[in-house]
Amino acid sequence: MNHNGDICTATVEDDDDDYEEIENFQLWSTFKGRSMSRPHGVKVGPTGDILVADRNNGLVKVFTLHGRYVNKITVSEDPIDMAVLEEDVIAISDHKKKTVLVCTKGSQVLREIGMGLLVAPLGIASKHKLLYVADSGDSNIKVFTFSGEHVRTIGSVGKGQGELLVPWFIAINKKDQVIVADALNNAVKVYTLEGEFLFQFGKFGTREGQLINPRGVAVDKKNNIFVTSNHMIQMFDQKGEFLSRVDLPKDGMKSPHGIVVATYEPIEIAVADTGNNCIKVYAKEDEQDRLQEDEVDSLPSLAQMEPRRNSTIASLPLDFHHKPLLKRRSSVFF
Repeated sequence: MNHNGDICTATVEDDDDDYEEIENFQLWSTFKGRSMSRPHGVKVGPTGDILVADRNNGLVKVFTLHGRYVNKITVSEDPIDMAVLEEDVIAISDHKKKTVLVCTKGSQVLREIGMGLLVAPLGIASKHKLLYVADSGDSNIKVFTFSGEHVRTIGSVGKGQGELLVPWFIAINKKDQVIVADALNNAVKVYTLEGEFLFQFGKFGTREGQLINPRGVAVDKKNNIFVTSNHMIQMFDQKGEFLSRVDLPKDGMKSPHGIVVATYEPIEIAVADTGNNCIKVYAKEDEQDRLQEDEVDSLPSLAQMEPRRNSTIASLPLDFHHKPLLKRRSSVFF
């Protein structure tokens, strides 16, 4: 990990010649705010918008799934991830401040969680009025009440079963299982909400089902698990069996971090392509026509555009790009 809290990865080339196009998702759009720099966490906000931790700018930005800028939250210096606690209340992990800030959508800070306990907070997730925080500095998951009381700690530093080495993002599925991207162990670890270790999957490598420094994890309604690592997105079933790769090498994914299943019907996934300073949205193959029909209505109007900094003139805020949708083999996974 470098001084910015990022993991330094080895450069390993993908073997594209052995790659077979079996994905059931298609890259639908790419967007970024005019000054987005090193986006990390991506989450669904209280009203269905997309929250993006724009790390280098010290902001949490709010977009529609189609890339229209909505608002920003200005309470953090080094935002990594977000979790929705209540309809108008959001938690933001701040790596530099070593705390989790609880605030309103209007940037009013209500309280801080974990001050003096957290060493290097990264991913966060909430379930049943509890907040789960990946503390990469301590290599564990710390659990707090929404009011800030420390309830328990999950995992400990190490390379063994149930042990962690620099946990990154967290997801909690419908079975109340805590899924953790265990970066330096090149694995994904799964626990109960109470902290009992259940199983792990993944091993070091670039082939299907293998991981290098996994960071982001997300789950869908069938408890399938999406993992970002080594410039790619992979999909596993709830037991950790590899299903498919979501992106293609030609999509140019570079150091992806946070990922979220933004909608279920249709299935749409948003991922922070950190190395390219943008958000990429993938859609299930059979939803291509609907998305293309919606595209015209989703483009921003002048009144909706994010203003250029130090300027009174509104200008186009989004480098908004739709790639051609290619016909692919039908999927059996959804």
